[in-house]
Amino acid sequence: MDPSHLSLILLCIHKDDMDEYQCNMHCQIGIQISSLVKLLKCMTKQENGSLYLRYNESENEKELELYCRDKKDEKESNFRLKLFQIDAEKLDIPEQEYDAEMEMVATTFQNLCKDLGSIGDTLEINIVKKDNGNDHSGNDEKKANIEFKVNGEIGSGAITEKMENNIKCKDDFHAKYTIKYLTLFSKAHLLSEKVELHFGKDFPLMLKYGFGSKSYIKFYLAPKLENRE
Repeated sequence: MDPSHLSLILLCIHKDDMDEYQCNMHCQIGIQISSLVKLLKCMTKQENGSLYLRYNESENEKELELYCRDKKDEKESNFRLKLFQIDAEKLDIPEQEYDAEMEMVATTFQNLCKDLGSIGDTLEINIVKKDNGNDHSGNDEKKANIEFKVNGEIGSGAITEKMENNIKCKDDFHAKYTIKYLTLFSKAHLLSEKVELHFGKDFPLMLKYGFGSKSYIKFYLAPKLENRE
């Protein structure tokens, strides 16, 4: 979770998406992300290398060992990352039933955020459900159009996606979000061709990028509060 408590990231790498996996006990480790990124940048200079992570715990300290070896077995790298104690309680994220859900091409969403982010800093999202006509299936989820809108000092802009088959909506939806966070989240398009967006009136927006067979990364972003007189 970021310091402002506006966003939260949940990364799950499933054991089925690893070449090797072994865990004999429950572990909770604290990692300084900026420090981990520095070490990974040193290791990724090796092309086609395999990365191994090993958690070591002793009476005096805890550390994460990162080991990398290239396929030709000509170069090996070994780094150790110092860990820190997590003071905050574990944050459980309950499953939610969302008012609207959609799927779109991940690069399309990234371009949308970048383009509208050049105009203003607040993204307004409006979802309007469409009448299914003579649909007597009993399913209360309807198709809908979604509008991404922004206003800024230089002007305004709006992009409407007519999602015929990739959006389900139980009710109309309206919310505003800080576009800076969404632009950062959209960089996860490198992991997945598609992104899922889940909207709820009483809880944060959730973006999900799936990769591998069962792994995923989820981003949660709280909406901006409306000014009320």
